[in-house]
Amino acid sequence: MATEIFLQGRFIVFLGRNEASFKGTIRLSGDTRRTNLGPFSFIVAGVEDNAYGHNAFNSNGLLVIFDRIALKNTIDILALGSAKGTVTPLSELDGQPIDGAEITINGNPVTETSLGSFQTAITTWSPMYELTPCVERLGIQSQTTALS
Repeated sequence: MATEIFLQGRFIVFLGRNEASFKGTIRLSGDTRRTNLGPFSFIVAGVEDNAYGHNAFNSNGLLVIFDRIALKNTIDILALGSAKGTVTPLSELDGQPIDGAEITINGNPVTETSLGSFQTAITTWSPMYELTPCVERLGIQSQTTALS
């Protein structure tokens, strides 16, 4: 699975002593889609300035770390018709918990029970318990997995 980066933020254009927001396209050196995880360096390879028509630029290096979310999930049966679903989103690159993510299980909000581990109650009379965690975090592709 390829992961792609998109630049977000504010870019500044200096015209003499005046500062203006950049309105245009920034092209990076190299392919911004990666199947391998880890750090990759980029520089700006070109700009298209729709507002002022400038194409001269000076670029600092940009280090981007490509990572994916790996989900560790469990379903614990508490009693007939009642279970506890637990999801722990981890960095696939280093195995550390993903911080700052928005997490739901079966579309319901969750409670963080320990660092990086989230739970919700599951009530069903079906013989199959389904756990569908969804993890979203800015800068990392969202991850949804269905378990039963």
